[in-house]
Amino acid sequence: MTKIFINRNIKDVDLSSLQDGDYLKYDSSSDKWITVDGLTEAEYKELSEWLDNVTLSGTGATYINTDSAVALVVENSGTYDNVLVVDTDNGRVGINKVPGYELDISGNVALPATNHNGRKGVIYKDGHRFIHDFSYGDNGTTTPTGNNIFVGKDSGNLSMGDTAAGSYQASNNVGVGSYALKNNTNGWYNMALGHASMYYNTTGNRCTGLGGASLYTNTTGTKLVGVGYNAGRYTSSSGSNQTSTDSVYLGADTKAKASGDVNEIVIGYGAVGEGSNTVVLGNTSITKTFLRGGTYLEEMTAPSTPPSNKAVIYLVDDGDGTQTLKIKFDDGTVVDIANN
Repeated sequence: MTKIFINRNIKDVDLSSLQDGDYLKYDSSSDKWITVDGLTEAEYKELSEWLDNVTLSGTGATYINTDSAVALVVENSGTYDNVLVVDTDNGRVGINKVPGYELDISGNVALPATNHNGRKGVIYKDGHRFIHDFSYGDNGTTTPTGNNIFVGKDSGNLSMGDTAAGSYQASNNVGVGSYALKNNTNGWYNMALGHASMYYNTTGNRCTGLGGASLYTNTTGTKLVGVGYNAGRYTSSSGSNQTSTDSVYLGADTKAKASGDVNEIVIGYGAVGEGSNTVVLGNTSITKTFLRGGTYLEEMTAPSTPPSNKAVIYLVDDGDGTQTLKIKFDDGTVVDIANN
């Protein structure tokens, strides 16, 4: 049975003749709410018009509380817990409790999974998506697995997966921060933490961006790591690093040598990569590099001539059981340093 408590002055109806404990019930034959005593026909009419907007489930009585400070309370008659409390004086609504805030809930909140069918289950803040777990659902070709989570102003989107060809696509993504992974289409297993991290990512997958605008311009690159503000965002020429793969950028403003580099490792604030299959430690302001412990060199074939103002040290097998440590200068000159 459901009970409703209504403030005596609601809708300016004078209910002063009612006492606590008086009951109202709906009379279907007369299409109005009636009580044992107390109300005039006009009061019945005005009150019943207001109560027509209240939908009750189950059977029971409607209770008028003439001393209540709130406009409406729906209670469970078995436990008398406050199921719904509307406090019009303070503009508050409480569920399972008297509200202390505009919306005050004691208990759990259940939301549906978010997909393209109705796009329900999204929590909005100031008119913008704030929390959702969008997964497209059946797009006619496949049904993406989902398991996405997005937190932050307009992070993620409500269309990714519409062109997915496999269930793994557009799935298992985490975007935390405003606009993180905002343009993702079919990318999967990405983690973007920070404002606009991986903002332009479309099909890029298995990437990790940590920091504001980290991997910001990546679109299709895969297996990237960018840690720090703007990490991996730009190339050495200040272009967009859109398609590099299998690369690591550690430090704010680290850059790739060029978009499309493969297996490039760049470490240190403002450090710029030297291209595919290279490692850079530090930016151009570094004057000393300290390596603890021994440094091991593997034998290799003679490298190409290094760029201008650079030299390369390498170890070669002499073919007779000995090795020679060599240095090659930018003009192609090779000098033996030591052999055994």
